[in-house]
Amino acid sequence: MATKRDTKGRSTAAAKSPVVNEGNGKPVLNVERFIETLVDNASYSLASRARLAQAMGDPRRDIDYECGYPKTENLDAAEYGKMYDREPVAARVAEVFPEESWLLSPEVYEDEDPEVETPFEVAWDTLGKSLRGPGWYAEEEGSLVWDYLRRVDVASRIGRCGALLFGFSDGKPLDQEVKPAEGLKLLYLRVFEERQLSIGEWEKDRKSPRYGLPTEYSLNTASGDRSSTETVHWSRVLHVADGLLGSEVFARPCMQPVWNRLYDLRKTYGAAGQGYWDAGLPLRSIESHPQYGDVEWPKDLKQQMENVMTGLQRWLAMKAVTLKTHAPGVLAPGPFTDTAIEAICIGIDCPKRVFTGSERGELASSQDERKWRGKITGRQSRYLTPRMIVPFVDRLIQYRVLPEPVDGYRVFWPDAEKLTPEQQAKVAESRMKAAAAYVQGGVNQMIPEIVFLTKELGYDDEEAQDALDQAAEAEPLIEEAPQGKIPVETPTEPAASRR
Repeated sequence: MATKRDTKGRSTAAAKSPVVNEGNGKPVLNVERFIETLVDNASYSLASRARLAQAMGDPRRDIDYECGYPKTENLDAAEYGKMYDREPVAARVAEVFPEESWLLSPEVYEDEDPEVETPFEVAWDTLGKSLRGPGWYAEEEGSLVWDYLRRVDVASRIGRCGALLFGFSDGKPLDQEVKPAEGLKLLYLRVFEERQLSIGEWEKDRKSPRYGLPTEYSLNTASGDRSSTETVHWSRVLHVADGLLGSEVFARPCMQPVWNRLYDLRKTYGAAGQGYWDAGLPLRSIESHPQYGDVEWPKDLKQQMENVMTGLQRWLAMKAVTLKTHAPGVLAPGPFTDTAIEAICIGIDCPKRVFTGSERGELASSQDERKWRGKITGRQSRYLTPRMIVPFVDRLIQYRVLPEPVDGYRVFWPDAEKLTPEQQAKVAESRMKAAAAYVQGGVNQMIPEIVFLTKELGYDDEEAQDALDQAAEAEPLIEEAPQGKIPVETPTEPAASRR
């Protein structure tokens, strides 16, 4: 085969060689060609190794395959539902944010004045109480609307979405659109998970504001041992999906990012239980001595062992054999489960003590507590209010179940950072200690009292000034009272409570 040559008649290999001859017979190293040659050789070597690894690679190098994790595309609503039904940690993943977010129920109102009740507010209160059914309205307080919204919030996080079915009193089949009508009532609400629903039709009109959204659902309206599927028009369904990103219909299931860790917990807990079952009791073996040769085993050996292990007999007579007991080897699963739970908490961005349910008994650091409460408050204002509460109320106003408010309506969430009595006691104790140190140390000569109360103890300006005024009024009483005791007047009537 002819050798390839360049324009100067040199072979291609010689043209690329880092060693050149300048005519005096002495070889000279061309640095640029030398570096270029090293780069070419390295690239070729890496490419060759990659091809070799691909050709001869072990398929078990796939970590998901090695650990037995299912592929993401194989996870569907049924698989997520099974995990939620049977694994407590998986259920907690789906429930922790809804349970913390709906810990205190919000308020829907039209007028800021609590003494004024508008027709909209009266109808809203009546609606929430009437969902309890006959016999509950006069005795029970509160609205079941919030309970249904909390439940659909949980249901939507088990899979990719959830649905809340409106049961209107129009008497029409569920597959027909709801029309606004005077006197229309909401008879019931029903919650559905993704595994209980499917989308039958989609809006294909690009000019419609509902383009790309469902127009028809199939809901599994199972009741007891009866199962049936109903076709339902979209106007009777509130579609809920937490964590929408690239889709307006389906969100990423909250268990998907932490599925492998949930699977690890399932294997660890199962192995711990089965391991204790297999190795919790000591293993006993009967061994013969080689110097005695073949041993003739007694025919009732099994019966003798059962008498010792299951009965009250504590002795065993054997000849030319020895009974040995092997200590069980049971490994505590704690370190493995703790690691998996920590990874799950990182994956869903939830403090571990909140996730495991010990937050109420053991206070987290103030920074962690503020961050968590801020996250819950953000979820309430950015997701629950605009994505669930407002569409729910607007749907009822649109169909005239609720009267249209004259000046709109507002959704108010109670202060999630309100301290419990135990926390208030700790704060009061800390404040008293700080105030005592402030007075005894004579720090008031350097820091004014008003500044100390507002900047150090956290009182607002009005509270601080009120405290100073009361202290000034009590000062003459302290000087006149014997042994520093202050006479206290006990109020005869309790203060009026606000609605």
